[in-house]
Amino acid sequence: MSKIYREWMFYIYMILSAIFVIIFIISANDLLFHYNGFINNGLTFEAAGNWNYWIFTLSLIFSGIFLYYTYDWFKDDRFFNEIMNSDSKSKFIKNMRELETIARKHGPSYEERLVEKKSAWKIRQ
Repeated sequence: MSKIYREWMFYIYMILSAIFVIIFIISANDLLFHYNGFINNGLTFEAAGNWNYWIFTLSLIFSGIFLYYTYDWFKDDRFFNEIMNSDSKSKFIKNMRELETIARKHGPSYEERLVEKKSAWKIRQ
């Protein structure tokens, strides 16, 4: 994976989550709720006809996937920062493998922080 791409993953996941949630809401309105406020403002997929069922299903699936990816990235980031800000060397060493995995997933800035923390604790790399 490109280093630049890894730096922007969280933002990409958030944007895609928002897009698919909006598409899901519009499609759900067309199929289930029939709220005229959306329809009168042109926020509808009625022109898609029966394809609206596919739009509804796929937007539900993709919004779930990208919301999970966003949550997973956020959870990993929180764990990484918690361990990095800890003053416990044993806690750091115990979670070293997971920290390296997270740093690899999240990009060069995380890898640099991990290397700095390793050198501060005088741990071989």
